Amino acid sequence: MNKKLVISLVLIGALAFSLGLGSYAWFSSEAVSENNVFASGTLSLNVNDDVDGVYTLELGEINNIAPGDIMPEEEIIIKNDGTLNLAWAGRFELDGDTYLAKAIYIKEMKMEFLDDNGEDWEQEDHFISNGVGAGVYASYYDGLKDEELGVITLEKFLADGGMSPANPGIQMGALKPGYSYKLTFTLGMAEKAGNEFQGLNMDLSYKVDATQINAGALAEVRNGLDGHITWFEEQIAKQN
Repeated sequence: MNKKLVISLVLIGALAFSLGLGSYAWFSSEAVSENNVFASGTLSLNVNDDVDGVYTLELGEINNIAPGDIMPEEEIIIKNDGTLNLAWAGRFELDGDTYLAKAIYIKEMKMEFLDDNGEDWEQEDHFISNGVGAGVYASYYDGLKDEELGVITLEKFLADGGMSPANPGIQMGALKPGYSYKLTFTLGMAEKAGNEFQGLNMDLSYKVDATQINAGALAEVRNGLDGHITWFEEQIAKQN
C-alpha cells in the first residue's frame, strides 16, 4: 500500500537585536564624560548563507514513502555574521499530520563546530547513527528510542527535556563572530511502522532563535535558557 510524506524544512532566524527591531533593554550604553565615541555592535544570525537568518531548505515532496525508506541527507549551518557573541537555540517543529512523527525516525545526526576558517574548534559529535545513540553520549540518546520501533523517532527526540527541561527537544550553542555550527541529519521511516501511518502528510521545520549571552536576554528568547548561561560562556571560551 502507498504511504505518503511531504516534508519541507524552513529555517527561521528570529533575531532579537537586529533586523530593524530597534533598541532593547539588554543592549544599552550611557556615559557622562565628554569627547568619547561609542560604536554599537551587531547581532546577526546567518542560516545557510542567508544574511537575514531566514532560509528555506527545499526537500520538495517525498511521495509514497514506505517503512524502511531513507530520505536525502540535509544540513543546517548556523553562523554568527555579526560583531557580538551570540547564543542560539534551535528546534524541529511539526505541522499537519503530526502523528506521523511516531514513525519518522532520525537515522543519522551529527554536529560540527567550525571556526572562521572552516576548521574545527571542537571535535564533531556524531550522536545518532543508524537510528540509535552513538559517540560519547550514546547511552543518553538510546534513552530516546521508541521501545516498539527500536529507533529514535522524531516524537521521542522532540519530547527530550534533558538538555533544557523548559525547552524539550532543542539544540543550542554559542558563537563568536565568524564561527558556526553545522547540523547534518538523515530521516527515515521506521521498518516496523504499521498501516495506521498510511496517507499522512506532515510539515517539518527548524526554527533558530539568537540573542546576546545575557541572562535577561536569554530568558526573553526562550523560557529557561538563562539557566544555561555558564554553559554558553564556556562554549565561547573554547573558540580561540
